[in-house]
Amino acid sequence: MGGLAGLAVLGSAASRTTGRETAAVGSMLDALEDEGHGGRAVVRDGSAVMGCAWPASAAPGDGTHTFVSADGKIVLLASGRVRNHRELAAALPGVRLRTQSDREILLHLYEAEGLAFLDAVRGTFALVVLDRRRDEVLFAQDGTGADAVYHAVADGRLVFASAPEALARCGLVDAGAGRATPAATIERVDLREGTTSSRRCRDGSAVGGAHGRPERGAVVERPERPAVRQ
Repeated sequence: MGGLAGLAVLGSAASRTTGRETAAVGSMLDALEDEGHGGRAVVRDGSAVMGCAWPASAAPGDGTHTFVSADGKIVLLASGRVRNHRELAAALPGVRLRTQSDREILLHLYEAEGLAFLDAVRGTFALVVLDRRRDEVLFAQDGTGADAVYHAVADGRLVFASAPEALARCGLVDAGAGRATPAATIERVDLREGTTSSRRCRDGSAVGGAHGRPERGAVVERPERPAVRQ
């Protein structure tokens, strides 16, 4: 199975995670390793703990899900596949990929294009971005909805995982709680205010659809609203 999991403390940028938060993320990652222990990677950043797990059956190189910008201020976790990663990399002059993962290009696209970074991506994927430059977390899925990220706010913390049963293992939310990011949508959570907003392609197949040819600029910006709380 494998997947993504993490937690971020809401409020002041000076907030810090404790052993409780680290243990909660570890429990969620444990729940994602249901095919036997393969491996995991965890990134800690002040008020956030984020990680990925992969099963023992994963092919060599498939375990790379975690990517950090050169300045350390952006962390991107991604599961799934980006089919046109070579084409996308060729269109970003000066970018030097540091891994063999087809998902690394998502980090460089986000740095270069901001919220438009998925407009030309073809594939089936789910991702999470921690952006310390803006103190926000982004959740996104391709247009097929084959991969998912569930998230909820509880006890002043934003928690997320690739599966609802893993999310429940954090000890902060009930089983079945949490909201999955809709297909072809980017959801943003402001870590200081706890509000959310979303950016959705008008054509549900635009990101990662049958032909992978998005309709650039065809988006709807939804107003900020309180994050889902448990």
